[in-house]
Amino acid sequence: MEETFSYISPQNNNLETFSLIWLETSLDETKKYIDIQQRLRASINCLKIFQDSDECENYLRSISKDNRIILIINDQSGEELLVVSRIHQLRQVFSIYVYCTCEERNQQWTKTFPKIKNIGTQFDTLVNEIESNQMRSIRNKVDEPFQINIFKMNSCQDLSTTGLNGQFVYSHLLIDCLLRMESNPNDKKELIDVCRKYYDGNVSQLNILNEFEHNYSPDNAIW
Repeated sequence: MEETFSYISPQNNNLETFSLIWLETSLDETKKYIDIQQRLRASINCLKIFQDSDECENYLRSISKDNRIILIINDQSGEELLVVSRIHQLRQVFSIYVYCTCEERNQQWTKTFPKIKNIGTQFDTLVNEIESNQMRSIRNKVDEPFQINIFKMNSCQDLSTTGLNGQFVYSHLLIDCLLRMESNPNDKKELIDVCRKYYDGNVSQLNILNEFEHNYSPDNAIW
């Protein structure tokens, strides 16, 4: 069994909503593939590459259902239909892209799987589609917008309109408290150190981080 390629060390958590899984049975380390990896990570930093379909499937089944996985799969193994049919129903699989040598041959079976967003013979086209859909998902806040709730779940079951208005007030008080917190001179450095470790090898994000490090000031807090 081939070794799994991973760009995020096991002890690190994904800090973003989405992760990329690339099942590529004939992966090589040519400049073309390295450039493609960099482009993908510019949109979604967490990229894991598998060369074994069983290992890829086991990983997808092992992760939390709260994850949102974008899967890229090639048709060179001859197992793409079998793999997709087994993992398509998993909640954590958000969308699937098929990289193939013959688009016409794959048109029919891919129509039966709604999570397949695109099939193509050109990787650049697939990457462009992934980037475009990713930006659209971010604008639409995906299907599960992030929310802050400072109440216990069992205390919110029978809330009246007055209670809901109270939640609104308390949430604003929480935000006000956060805004009044004293900043620590080391906060910025600690944040940058964490981000550098997380985005190691991601040229696009590291450039943004360098800009933040040199140009950020407290009066320009929203970056």
